[in-house]
Amino acid sequence: MKKSFFSTVEEFLAKFDTVTWIGQDGSKLIGKLDTGEEITFSLSSKYASNHYDIDSMPVQVVARVTIDGEYASSWGACSGAECSSLVRYYRVNEARAQQIEHSLDREAIELAEQKWELL
Repeated sequence: MKKSFFSTVEEFLAKFDTVTWIGQDGSKLIGKLDTGEEITFSLSSKYASNHYDIDSMPVQVVARVTIDGEYASSWGACSGAECSSLVRYYRVNEARAQQIEHSLDREAIELAEQKWELL
């Protein structure tokens, strides 16, 4: 199996260009791939592990990706700019996912109400 190697956080995030984020579960974005599998994208953070790292990068952001519940990939930020890129990607797509999730929920409610009226 070919292992993906990314040189930059932008290359890592570009892998998500075809993902449709449709909701969230806690701190995970939930999406669907074109092939139907579920994909999740989540972030975690870690404080500097020793005092030498505090000034250069006091907090590291790590992105984790699963497909159908299994680990697929991850990216550990190596700079403040990479941390910002990961968080920015998450926040922008979180808002989009919430809009889509709300729309799907509203459609499901309207369908249920229509079925009720037909009883």
